[in-house]
Amino acid sequence: NTDGKAGHDLSEPYCVCEIAGRPLAQRIQTAVVKNGLAPTWNHRTSFKGCLPGEALSFKVFDRDVEKNDELLGAATLEICQFCTTGF
Repeated sequence: NTDGKAGHDLSEPYCVCEIAGRPLAQRIQTAVVKNGLAPTWNHRTSFKGCLPGEALSFKVFDRDVEKNDELLGAATLEICQFCTTGF
């Protein structure tokens, strides 16, 4: 029960992605998936000027209009793990 209400066991997740350590201006947020327990976003975006050694930070939240959004999970992925040919 991610939203803390009896009978409400579905979440409304969204994902925030940013290059770790960069200003918030280089941050993206996906659309909210309504009433989903296994969300798929298929979101495409690009960040300008990615450098070797940087990492993407992903945080998944449950949207809640009555209180603060709840962090469901987080992961960090080094850019070299998915872009081996450089920039």
